[in-house]
Amino acid sequence: MGEPLFEDCIKAWQCGPVVLAVIHAFGEWGDTAITESIGQAEVEPNAARLIDSAAEKYGPLSAFDLVSLVRRPGGAWARAYAPGREAETTSDAIGASADASADASRPDPFSATLDAVARNMPRALKMLETS
Repeated sequence: MGEPLFEDCIKAWQCGPVVLAVIHAFGEWGDTAITESIGQAEVEPNAARLIDSAAEKYGPLSAFDLVSLVRRPGGAWARAYAPGREAETTSDAIGASADASADASRPDPFSATLDAVARNMPRALKMLETS
């Protein structure tokens, strides 16, 4: 699998994997697009190519698509997450899971995403209806 790009712990939170340093750096943006840089990081050329490739592959996906993608059965998040429990996953667990060969196409049709929202957040669609 190679060397990890970073050493931070990866938490398995309800909506998917989280790196706390990223939450602390960008949390103020909430659910809006991040439009400003907080600085430049020195990145090795191989790491930069991997990051660019991931951004190209996953960047066009919506938040719902990304949540569906990382929550698929057989993925590292699905193996680590348990409601109400502090859980972590590792780069080794990600490499050994279905995530390592994840297809970046939309993981579920939009209707399946709506069904999941209705199941997990029953009032969310009603709120959208009245707004």
